[in-house]
Amino acid sequence: MVGSTSKEKREIGRLVVVVLKAKSLHDNHTFSKQDPYAVVELTNSTKEKTKEDRNGGQHPVWDEQFVLTAYEVDGEPEQKLSIKVFAKEPGTHPLLGEGEVVIHPQKSSEWERNEFDDWVPLALDGKYRGEVVRHLF
Repeated sequence: MVGSTSKEKREIGRLVVVVLKAKSLHDNHTFSKQDPYAVVELTNSTKEKTKEDRNGGQHPVWDEQFVLTAYEVDGEPEQKLSIKVFAKEPGTHPLLGEGEVVIHPQKSSEWERNEFDDWVPLALDGKYRGEVVRHLF
C-alpha cells in the first residue's frame, strides 16, 4: 500500500490581483479579432478567470480584480502567481501565452503592505507571445 503524503497548509494572507490588460498578443486571425481572456492562479490556491474581451485582439483590456488566499505549505511561504492567456474560439480555447511571478514574502505582514505594478512577459514554446500588466496589493 502506498502511503499518502499530506502537506500542512497554513493561511498567510490574501493577495488582491488586478489583471488590467495585455499587449502584443499573438493573433492568428486574418479578418477578425480574437476574444482573449486571462486565468490567474496562486500556489495552492484557486484559479480565477477574467471575462473574454470581445474583439480584444492583440491588446485586450480586462481590468478585473480577484482576491486569492495565500497558503504557506510545509513552512515554505514562497508563492508563484501563474498568468495564462487564452483565446475563446468556437469549440476550442488555444493558449496564447503564459507567464509567472514569484513572490517572496519574508513574513506574513508583507502581504498587507506591498504593492506591485508590472508587465509580465508571456511565452509559448519558448517564444515571446506578449505581456500582461497586473497590479498586486
